[in-house]
Amino acid sequence: MHFITSRENSRYKLWKKLKTKKGRDQQGMFLAEGEHLVEEALKSSWSIAEILIRQGSARGEALIRSLLNH
Repeated sequence: MHFITSRENSRYKLWKKLKTKKGRDQQGMFLAEGEHLVEEALKSSWSIAEILIRQGSARGEALIRSLLNH
């Protein structure tokens, strides 16, 4: 698990680009925001690059624990 502590982080910059159509088209990726959409994405056949959770999110941390146990 990695913690992002700066807006200068390259991952943060990528995620910010994915908020725009141009960024999504350039990267061939998109963001699925919210716990429900992430759960649905995990059930799909999509390739998941990364999962982001807010530190202290009980539901997010439970989701990560369940993924690690599979």
